[in-house]
Amino acid sequence: MLSWQDNLQDAAFRGVRFDVVSTQDSVARNHADHEYPWTDGADVHDLGRKARNFRLNAVFWGDDYDTRMQQFTAQLDKPGAGELIHPVYGSVPKVQLIEYQVKHDADRPDYAEVGLVFLESVTGTASDTAAAPEQWGDALFNRLDGLKDRAQLLFSQALAPVNKARALFSKGQSMAAAMLNTLDVMRGDLSGAIRAGVNFLDSPGHYINDLLAILDPRTLPLGRLLHHTHKTTPSVTFTPQGANRPPAPGYHAPDASVSVPDMSSPAPVMSAWRESTAILNRIVSLPDAMLRHEVSGSVPLPENAIQSDMRELVTLHKTLVARQAAEMAAMLFMDDERIASLSQQDLESVANDVRGFIQAAITATRENYREATERLSEDPQPLGLLWRPVVEDLKESALTVQMMAEAIMATRPPLTWRTVTQDGNLHLLAHTWYQDYTRAAELLRLNPQIRDPNDIRRGDIISAYAR
Repeated sequence: MLSWQDNLQDAAFRGVRFDVVSTQDSVARNHADHEYPWTDGADVHDLGRKARNFRLNAVFWGDDYDTRMQQFTAQLDKPGAGELIHPVYGSVPKVQLIEYQVKHDADRPDYAEVGLVFLESVTGTASDTAAAPEQWGDALFNRLDGLKDRAQLLFSQALAPVNKARALFSKGQSMAAAMLNTLDVMRGDLSGAIRAGVNFLDSPGHYINDLLAILDPRTLPLGRLLHHTHKTTPSVTFTPQGANRPPAPGYHAPDASVSVPDMSSPAPVMSAWRESTAILNRIVSLPDAMLRHEVSGSVPLPENAIQSDMRELVTLHKTLVARQAAEMAAMLFMDDERIASLSQQDLESVANDVRGFIQAAITATRENYREATERLSEDPQPLGLLWRPVVEDLKESALTVQMMAEAIMATRPPLTWRTVTQDGNLHLLAHTWYQDYTRAAELLRLNPQIRDPNDIRRGDIISAYAR
């Protein structure tokens, strides 16, 4: 939910803050009208949006109102464009002041209103308010649900020839053993699959369900830190044949503690993120590691197993891992308390990690199934049509994660470098720069290189928010 209490920002122009009592923003479009004699109406052709118009009423009051107002109007009198922090829309990087009016009233002493009119000085920008991470998150979760279904359909069709062609019998054995061993290694319990007599080659959806249950973000190290505002629906969709099988337990590393990490320790969120992505990377590497006999499971691989036998399985693993990484990042971005502890570099790192997983999945899918497009007319399985929607879902997921990160960054002031002018500590710096000593924790978060927050020396250069 958007609200003024949570989302309004301090208005500023060229770094000078001011109070606002009202705003009025307008958007108009250029158009060409073609009218004809004795014909009602006109043909109207859209020629594009005009520059956005921002009208703000700033107020100054108090014994020193005139001094503050003169400092503000001095900035207004400077030529050229500047950055406007709109109280609703946030940062508008380049606007041109075209008019301002100063109003005094005898009934309101020591008070003045300044009417401001700005035009946005950039082409091709959108006029919509930036969506909150929660809005992006809802769209992403829907996208990821569709990605799971499309990846499952593609994998099922890719396995269809394995069950029919005798020449592919060895490949089928290799993939079946690799799937069982993956669950064995990650879950440490294969008895459920064996008791149920499940053949993952006949029902690959069961394998995908079990693997997603193991990789449920809520059971990974990061998930145990988060406040789960997003009530995820189970990623497991049971078919009639699998309806009686209990969901697979989540991943639990041997000898790992299930306790929530100490939030007072350095960078617990990013540490948990790295632990979680390490688990995802392990899933991707398992099939090849089994072929090299670096990892062994309960079911031995055929002696003649080769890397090409695992192509479809590795591609599936990369796709599912990318899906879970995107979901995990979205859950993090929607947790206001945890995200407040992350710096801009941390946000970029999370988004880049997700994009890396997604790019690996896109590359593997294209390389594995691109040839199927060329033989679409002769292929009994429509693989050439099924792989493209998977890639599109992955691309849209990557974009959404990036937009979520950017939406969070947009709510924060610009980062800058400041030079310390006197010896002291971070609490003193926070009070000097922001008149708020409690922002010392923020300064420490932005400067992980600081070893002793109570020993800040004159001349030190520190990363800090501009306001």
